[in-house]
Amino acid sequence: MMSPVARILVVEDFAAYREFIASLVNRDFRYQVIGEAEDGENAVDKARLLKPDVVLMDIGLPKLNGLEAARRIKALVPAPRVIFLTAQSDIDVMEEAFRLGACAFIAKTHAASHLLRALDATFKRREASVSECNGQSVDGGKIRAAVRAAGCCQSLCILS
Repeated sequence: MMSPVARILVVEDFAAYREFIASLVNRDFRYQVIGEAEDGENAVDKARLLKPDVVLMDIGLPKLNGLEAARRIKALVPAPRVIFLTAQSDIDVMEEAFRLGACAFIAKTHAASHLLRALDATFKRREASVSECNGQSVDGGKIRAAVRAAGCCQSLCILS
């Protein structure tokens, strides 16, 4: 059996959803969940300790929201890639996520169908999908500019 390609930290405050995401990721031999966190502070601590390749993170977290946790995690060396899995649908929040260096922003309701595709795109550094967020049209140029300014990987996955 081949070694996993990427080590994943899953950050979600709702335990059942966190377990669902971990099981989804672990089905693919290329990815391995190495840790889980239930709040933003714990996420920063675990990222520092475990040094994941990717952090799958919710935005609405207790103690420290996902955006601030991502800001702190991205300051670590080596900095992991961040994919937001969230119920947030506000375009301003999404743009802030990309300014912080997120590689993808996925609606929780579409995780089962799009998470592995987003992980693949993150590692292939290509654009997976740019369309809309919960019915609101997304200005792809504006998002791409935010992604490039952040210097993150050139993967962009915005799925409603």
